Amino acid sequence: VVGSSETFDGWVKLDATAGWVSRRAQGSRGEGEALVSAGDSAPLRAATELADRPGPQRFRVVGCPQAEVFVAPGRSASVVGTRACGEEVVAEWQAYNGWVRLAERAGWMPSHDLEGTQLLQAIFAEEQRQRREALAAVQACLDRAAAAPAGAGMQGLRVAIA
Repeated sequence: VVGSSETFDGWVKLDATAGWVSRRAQGSRGEGEALVSAGDSAPLRAATELADRPGPQRFRVVGCPQAEVFVAPGRSASVVGTRACGEEVVAEWQAYNGWVRLAERAGWMPSHDLEGTQLLQAIFAEEQRQRREALAAVQACLDRAAAAPAGAGMQGLRVAIA
């Protein structure tokens, strides 16, 4: 199976056929990767973490003072605009050469410059990590409250929250 691009939630566009296949695998041991790179090096992706939700995803421009937007995914393509450092862009999917297609056909942006410096940062990946950390903290609090002695009532919960 050969693919050249994917959605941020892991759907790989097949090159030879008009189809898609999921990069995620769900088996008896949990979730993993069904597809991996066959080459010597991993594909260059703007976002290496898969999105929890389908659809376009937000990125922050971290290339300063600005990053260029191209009409097509290649530096020889015409520049159609720029995005300032700190500005947010919305991308629909990413190619395995490090380019992202902006939503609403607004153009293409490279995720890294020619020297390998990162130009785009996946905001959704940061948000997913923050959600996981918050859920883990709540779960730990609930676990401590459940382990409190019987009859401790709200005092046991207050201790668990502290």
